[in-house]
Amino acid sequence: MPRRDDPGFDDDIVRFVVSDLRTVWALELLLLMKGAPDRVWTDVALTAELRANLGMVGEILKRLQTLGLAVCDGEGWAYRAANAELDALCARTEGAYRQKPFAMISLIGRGHDALRDLADAFRLKGKEP
Repeated sequence: MPRRDDPGFDDDIVRFVVSDLRTVWALELLLLMKGAPDRVWTDVALTAELRANLGMVGEILKRLQTLGLAVCDGEGWAYRAANAELDALCARTEGAYRQKPFAMISLIGRGHDALRDLADAFRLKGKEP
């Protein structure tokens, strides 16, 4: 029986959002760039679009680059998934967020507690770590 606070997201989406993206800001920035894959964005344009802080946007962009989700070509940033699997994960994450935005925001807010819940779901009864 699913738990009351379980939004029903796939495990890989939970891990991706909680461990890699970590914030609603990062999710929103990723989806903004993914929605216009041919556009090259400056840090300032992304900051204005999200009504965010320039320093925070810069940190998120570097994280997305490290994750293989964004590239910087000297003129600006663009969404570029390093492989088809990452692109598909982003698409599925976007679908989950569009379908259940409040559940996704709650998941991000719970952070690593959500990962612990996921791990606990797979732990055998009577066995402790």
